[in-house]
Amino acid sequence: MDRALCLSLPPPGEGARRADEGIRLDVPWYMSAAADRAFPHPALTRGSCRVPFRPATPFASASCLRSRATFPRRGKGKPDSRATFVTHEPLPPGNFGRLRSFCVLLLLATLALLMPAACLAAPRIGVVTMGSGEEYWARFGHDAILIDDRTDDPASEPILYNFGYFDLDEPGFFLHFIQGRANYQLVALPAREDLAQYAAAGRGAVVQWLDLTPDQAIKLQRRLQWNALPEHARYRYDYFTQDCTTRVRDALDYALDGQLRAQMITPSHGLTYRSEAVRLGAPEWWLGLSMHFALGPYADRPLSLWDEAFIPSRLHDTLATLHTARGTPLVTGEQRLLPQRLPPAPTDFPAWRAWFAATGLLVAALFLFGARALPRTTAFFSATYWLACGVLGTGLILIWAFTAHVAIYGNENILLTCPLCFALLPGAWARLRGRTPGRWHARLLMLVAISAGIALFLKFLPFRIQRNGDWIALFLPIHLALAYAGRTRTVDHGKPSAPAI
Repeated sequence: MDRALCLSLPPPGEGARRADEGIRLDVPWYMSAAADRAFPHPALTRGSCRVPFRPATPFASASCLRSRATFPRRGKGKPDSRATFVTHEPLPPGNFGRLRSFCVLLLLATLALLMPAACLAAPRIGVVTMGSGEEYWARFGHDAILIDDRTDDPASEPILYNFGYFDLDEPGFFLHFIQGRANYQLVALPAREDLAQYAAAGRGAVVQWLDLTPDQAIKLQRRLQWNALPEHARYRYDYFTQDCTTRVRDALDYALDGQLRAQMITPSHGLTYRSEAVRLGAPEWWLGLSMHFALGPYADRPLSLWDEAFIPSRLHDTLATLHTARGTPLVTGEQRLLPQRLPPAPTDFPAWRAWFAATGLLVAALFLFGARALPRTTAFFSATYWLACGVLGTGLILIWAFTAHVAIYGNENILLTCPLCFALLPGAWARLRGRTPGRWHARLLMLVAISAGIALFLKFLPFRIQRNGDWIALFLPIHLALAYAGRTRTVDHGKPSAPAI
């Protein structure tokens, strides 16, 4: 037996007016007994008159409900006569509980209908990628997150959340930077104001609009607003793992509930921290060479797409290939904000090996020739070379021991610039004064040459991956030439002759 129950609440404000109408229940004549069992109320009487009642509770007006129960006919030819039951008292507690549940469901349905309006108010999210600049700190590009929340307030301006700010006036900033403990901070500025400095420098900017759900967009916006507060804005900077680009990457991954990392953890195209850092720093020759020399084995491990996203251009290219959980492209569109007026960044690792090898062989030949023809002049330049090697090698050891620069740890270039070179300076000083160094000088020269030879030997071991072949090609020939020129030769009388250097 089917039954359909239709409930209709009075319009707002009419509860008091209709409170005297009572409750009307219309059922077929043959369901009178069933109605008596379904609504066992002492005030329920049969008839067609309306009996007014007065609400007994503040919520009694809600019981002024017109309810209609309809049942199919039984048999054929019987009239569908109906009996009307009218009550003049509020619903019993059990029925009032059902009414309250219905009101809650009605409220939830209303909220669900209003949800699309809330969706329209979600901000628009974009990733802005800036081109490389002329200053050494701008060679690697930059990026930031753009929040366009003008749906609620058309007069407002998009906000650019930039993780690349630092304060040179901060006490001990340079010391902290050398120690690997520098602090950078997130700054939220109007997009027009922040982009003005890039336009003045001739650096281009392009924005990638992301296909985020309203919940994801609001989640990211609130996270950045919290992160931009003064007490949360600072973070410990690391060039490879905690820079302006990795913070943008991590913020997006937070909004996407880890979907970004899941798609970017796959291996990359064989890029390394060294290949990317030296490639972008090469236009400033001193910057590219210093990073190439200082980076250790940590910088030569292959990177995943997630790891190589410390470079803004790499993150830009990777975002264009990713998808959302719904299967749609993550980037819905790209818009150029500023033109790039400066030369683009190099695309390949610099080919320095031939130049390094030629320089090493040339300097070695000059030392061999000068040891006989110009011993004092050669002693001066050899002393300069040993001093530079000692400083470089000692610097790498101190960085390894006392700083947080993990990328420099375990650098094999220490073998090429051995601190034992400091011990060779007294022999060079003796030669400058026209005196003969002791035999210990030649032995130290041999030890330094052997140390450089060990660096070459490590290249044949599979577990040593440091890419320092350029520096071996430069330093090893010079060390071998100085060791050969400074050897002790035996004269015809059987007495050792003075070393040339």
